[in-house]
Amino acid sequence: MEQRLKQARSKQVAARDKARAALDEKSACPKGDMVHAPNHYAVLTCSCGKKIEARDIINAIIEPFGGMFAHDIACGLKYLLRLGKKDQMAQELGKSLKYIGWAQQNLSAPDDKSNNTPLSLRESR
Repeated sequence: MEQRLKQARSKQVAARDKARAALDEKSACPKGDMVHAPNHYAVLTCSCGKKIEARDIINAIIEPFGGMFAHDIACGLKYLLRLGKKDQMAQELGKSLKYIGWAQQNLSAPDDKSNNTPLSLRESR
């Protein structure tokens, strides 16, 4: 299991680096554009002025995974990354915890190929 976690982490780092490279190539979106660049999803601004959005960070983290596990992690991160920017903080935290809880349930599910546990976290039998 530890080896598989190391492999998943390695893939995560590679995905993060890929996302960073994509950000360097990405042109800046118009400010205040609620369709293409809503302010509540802007997490950071690079020194070059480009916005790093929650989706860029989420993509870098979940790329090695798939299925509902990746979806639940992505949604949980989305609510954490916009914390205090859109809805009430307690509501955002509650939503995040709900999705992270579902992801944790996927990890605790019986180890069979029909569940959505990431392949990289399943132990070989």
